[in-house]
This record gives sequence, structure tokens and C-alpha cells, in this order.
Amino acid sequence: MPKLSVKKPETAYRNAAPEAKQYTITDGGGLTMLVMPDGSKRWIYRYRIHGERRNLTLSGGGYPSISVKAARAEVDRLRGLISRGEDPSEIRKTKVDEKKQQDVEAQKEKERTENTFKKVALDWLRTTSNSRTPEYSKAILCEIRRKRPVNSGQSGRVPWWSESLQGTR
Repeated sequence: MPKLSVKKPETAYRNAAPEAKQYTITDGGGLTMLVMPDGSKRWIYRYRIHGERRNLTLSGGGYPSISVKAARAEVDRLRGLISRGEDPSEIRKTKVDEKKQQDVEAQKEKERTENTFKKVALDWLRTTSNSRTPEYSKAILCEIRRKRPVNSGQSGRVPWWSESLQGTR
């Protein structure tokens, strides 16, 4: 039989002092505050789903960033998920994985759009500025005005001066 715990007032959590070892203060309904030796305090929701015990740290920061009232409301929301058979830990992991995937895709898109002929040619133009004639530079600048990905395969025509770049590598 689980121990029953009475909901404590906010002052009990506010006045929780750090000790040599971490300790917990139980609020009831699976909500627990973990007080660390460095003085940080975080909320943990302890629950069971599919016969398995789980602990979930409430996101959004510890106490006092998340008040007792907000932590209790979040636990009520999580209980609703559990009653529908959804595991809050798995939902969080899925969201984190989706966020990582979106970040990777955004980085790839950024690299694709930044890797234009203009950028590559301007970089090359800067590094080799004192070894060309003004006419040659003008021809290069005309070609630079076109925007297209270097690796797009849509090169159209090859600039006349690109043959001279082959020997510079």
C-alpha cells in the first residue's frame, strides 16, 4: 500500500534548505521535490504505466521557476495522458527527436542556400584579388551576379574563365 502524503504549503518548499545529501519532499499524487546539495530544487513526477515505474522531471526549470501550483497543474495534465495510455516520457523523447531532426534539416537547408556560386566566387575573388586584370575581374563579377547552388547540376553554360580555375586547385 503506498504512503499517503498531504499537499504541503508553498513555504515548505521555499524553506527547504540544502543538506549534505540530496533529499525529497513529497507533495502527494506522485509529485516530489528533489532538493540537491548545491541548493537547486526540481520537481519530479513519479508514476506507473503498463506496470512499470517511471520518474519524469518536469521541464521548464526547477523551483521557483515552476511554482507548486504550476507543478500540481502539470501533474494533473500528465495524469490525463497516462489515463489515456500515453507515456509522458515517450512523448517528451519523441518531441526532442523531432526537434533535433528539424534542426538538422534547417542546417542542411541553410548550407544549401549559402553554398551559391556567388559566395564561392566572391571568396575566391577575395583570395586572388592581386593576380588578375580589371577585365578579368569584371567578367567574373558579371558571372557572380547569378545566384544558383554550386552543386545543383543546373550550371547552364560554363563560364569562359572556369577553365583557368582548374589549374588553381
